[in-house]
Amino acid sequence: MNDQNTPRSKGMSDAIADQIVRQTNVYMNLDQDTIIITEDRIRLCLISYLKRVELKNNWLIPAGIFITIFIAAITSDFRRFIFDASVWQAIFIITGIVMFFWFIIAFYKSIKSPSIDDIVTELKKVSKPSSSDISQSINVKQVREFKILHALYGTDKSGVELTVYLNSLIVNNKLTIIASNDNFGDPDKGSLKTLWITYSVSGETKKAIFSENTHVNLP
Repeated sequence: MNDQNTPRSKGMSDAIADQIVRQTNVYMNLDQDTIIITEDRIRLCLISYLKRVELKNNWLIPAGIFITIFIAAITSDFRRFIFDASVWQAIFIITGIVMFFWFIIAFYKSIKSPSIDDIVTELKKVSKPSSSDISQSINVKQVREFKILHALYGTDKSGVELTVYLNSLIVNNKLTIIASNDNFGDPDKGSLKTLWITYSVSGETKKAIFSENTHVNLP
């Protein structure tokens, strides 16, 4: 009988397992936040956080002193010692009141002390770049990609290669010069010269033509 029931039992187990699998809901939460921050900013943030965390247990000191003074005030029999008994009693009462208010203030600050979530929120706040920062970063990147690919000064008959020379004149990602014989020489005397420049900005190739004695401002 055992051999006959085994296939049937196995079939029932498979059916139950299949039913469980079909009715099982799987939830996945793989979202993550990435924080990019400089070392100096995270140091400042952590220093501020540690200072506020130190306030969390500061209420224990005034609480201990207040309890001690309170117990001493209600159990002690004040007698004259240098000062009258009434003076000692007044000192204890005033000190107890001061310790009580100190305890209230310290306890309130301990409740307001930051949590781990607070420090993460603070890190996100200081590390979030503004739209103007992103725009400036993109503009700087684009300007830095400015490069002279080919430059020639002259005429159809004769000319001088200026690619390397003009690249060496780029200052602060700008090329400013006058296309003249004084700057480039005279490869074809008596003729009107032209400066042909092929350059790239952010991977985009562009061309510019300047007549003799005109100002060149690129890009």
